[in-house]
Amino acid sequence: MGRLLSGMVLALLFTSGPAKAENYTLWAGTELRFRLSETLTTSRNHVGDRFSAVINHAVMLNGQTLIPAGSLVEGRIMQVKRPGRFRGVGRMRITPDRISLPSGKSYDVSAELVGVYMAEGVRVGEDEGLLKGPNSRRRDAMGAAVGGAVGAGVGVLTGALGTGLLGGAVVGWVSRLATRGQDLVLPAGTELAFELTRPVQISQQGLKPASLARRLPTRSGGSLSRRSRIDEEDLLESNF
Repeated sequence: MGRLLSGMVLALLFTSGPAKAENYTLWAGTELRFRLSETLTTSRNHVGDRFSAVINHAVMLNGQTLIPAGSLVEGRIMQVKRPGRFRGVGRMRITPDRISLPSGKSYDVSAELVGVYMAEGVRVGEDEGLLKGPNSRRRDAMGAAVGGAVGAGVGVLTGALGTGLLGGAVVGWVSRLATRGQDLVLPAGTELAFELTRPVQISQQGLKPASLARRLPTRSGGSLSRRSRIDEEDLLESNF
């Protein structure tokens, strides 16, 4: 009976495969914060352009760092609209689609913009994840006012104040129509906040640095000995 039980235990040990690596789940709503690596602007960029950024706030779950600071973010520009000549503001929609960890493991992501920082005059609009540039209405009014003031000066000199005011205002507005409003600019270093719109599963194996996950070479150039494998496993466990 004892031999039978021993045989069954050994059979289970040899037939059972290696334990599955634990997966961590970042649920929808998890915030990602990163800084742009390059400048994006409505004056130069187009729909489909790629952009890159770097995570500057580590994402943690139950004390475990799942997305370390320094991880690479890649994404795409989905919408671009330049400001009009008479009204309207610059608009841009960008979305990250991939995050690469320092371990070399990459994950596809889907996220929506919720905040923008360190980009003057840029804000998140009411539309989902849409960036809006500076408003040009104040500049329109200032242009007309300056034109009117210049016209008034001319009118005083010529004795036709009313005509000067009207003509100056017209000149101010015509000059404004000849130029576009201020383009939306996201300088390199702009911090953006996104929220995941669907869960992302990150494996424990994917968190291990590539330098530790590699097999260490032996002096003979062959495979690792049992002792070396144990030492490597202890090294990995001590780092996580």
